[in-house]
Amino acid sequence: AQGFRMLFEKRIQSLQGKMEPRSRLMAILMVHIQFAVDHGALFRLMFGTEIPEKSTHEELWSAITRSYGLLETCVADYLEGRGLSAEQLESSTFAAWTACHGLALLVINREDSSSIARMDPVKVGKDVLEIFVTGLDQQAPQGAAASAASKASPASSVSTVWATAWRMHWKRRFPS
Repeated sequence: AQGFRMLFEKRIQSLQGKMEPRSRLMAILMVHIQFAVDHGALFRLMFGTEIPEKSTHEELWSAITRSYGLLETCVADYLEGRGLSAEQLESSTFAAWTACHGLALLVINREDSSSIARMDPVKVGKDVLEIFVTGLDQQAPQGAAASAASKASPASSVSTVWATAWRMHWKRRFPS
């Protein structure tokens, strides 16, 4: 539980002085990567299989959900007023977590990752997460499209975020 409490405190510290929802979301995502870099062995223990059925350990589960809840709050703040359903908020939060967590695993397991992830993990993390947040922003339903989009499955919302993020990335890298 101590590792998740440490991560939560790092997340809280990263939010200090940040009022704009996008910068708050980026801070929360980036601190996950930085925490993994700074505490690789602890990070692997926290998210590994050494502790089975984490939800059965009350203190541990409380620390996990508190830390994840902070991420969820930042995603909700960022997407506020965009007409997302509860399922879309849930899937958007899960997509944000998979983006930062997957990248964190790649950068701490550098020997198993691509040459990109072996570079400066903080810079790579910022670049990748900016792409993700741009995609998240693009998938947020607006106006009449919001009601149709709110009926989409969580899996399709996550797929839409990633597909949009990659399209935006390639447009920036290879403009027509």
